[in-house]
Amino acid sequence: GLAHASCLVYLAASKWPRLEVWRTCKICGQDYVGAARLALAQALFAKVRWKGALFLRRREWATQNLVCALHEVGRHEEAARRAQRALESYARKSKGLCPRALRIATVLASSLREMGRYDEAVTLQRQTLEHQRRTLGKEHPDAIISANNLASSLSLLGNSNSNLQS
Repeated sequence: GLAHASCLVYLAASKWPRLEVWRTCKICGQDYVGAARLALAQALFAKVRWKGALFLRRREWATQNLVCALHEVGRHEEAARRAQRALESYARKSKGLCPRALRIATVLASSLREMGRYDEAVTLQRQTLEHQRRTLGKEHPDAIISANNLASSLSLLGNSNSNLQS
């Protein structure tokens, strides 16, 4: 919180094409959080957004990073819009089940839950968890996180339904 976002962006850009410097502090090894992470994610996305096919993997990484940063700072509607567009792009390219697409689906579901759209969140979380278990295995950290997220959403959905009935 003591560095200017523009200075962090300048530093990360000077280390191009290393992507990890856009998310993790080179000095302490901790991931950036809050406004710093969002500023870096937005700057990287702007840098690679219109690049050609050679930058596809960097653009996909930057998209995932931006979606996660938006979700982290509570900008759930924007995170959900960007995640949905990314997932549609993956589906067009027949890459819908790749680990990065599954991570983006996880964040989309979490954003839907945070917006109170529990039914949609639960449906997406069930689908994502099923794909993760099939492609990554039941013990993979992403599958475990998704199972926890699904349990949380089911709990909120149950509370939401009982509040509607009373």
